[in-house]
Amino acid sequence: KMDLWLLKVLNYIHLHYEKDISTDEMIRVSGYSKTRFYKLFTQIMGMTPLQYIEQRRIKKATLLLLEGKKVKDVSSEIGFLNNAYFAKKFKMKLGVTPSEYKTNYNKNMEEYFNDTQQIK
Repeated sequence: KMDLWLLKVLNYIHLHYEKDISTDEMIRVSGYSKTRFYKLFTQIMGMTPLQYIEQRRIKKATLLLLEGKKVKDVSSEIGFLNNAYFAKKFKMKLGVTPSEYKTNYNKNMEEYFNDTQQIK
């Protein structure tokens, strides 16, 4: 069972993840003190609030890349002001750069559809 304060904070993050969300904003939404907020969030979510925001941004980036958006556009759309920093964080999380992710996905899909057509 998730507490209401956490649902409010997660909802706030999901609505504003592309902006520079401050810790103070999340604490205000939670209604807890800074210390209590960090302790509870980290215990329940298994990561800090900033790690959660970063994870949310990277997940959204994967979807936008697969929609065919350019890496630089994705970077700014999800709240990274620096393309190189976005690429570094993306690679740390997924093991490939955003461009490699996009290329590999497209290549794998082409192979999948080619294989599927040969099965007929």
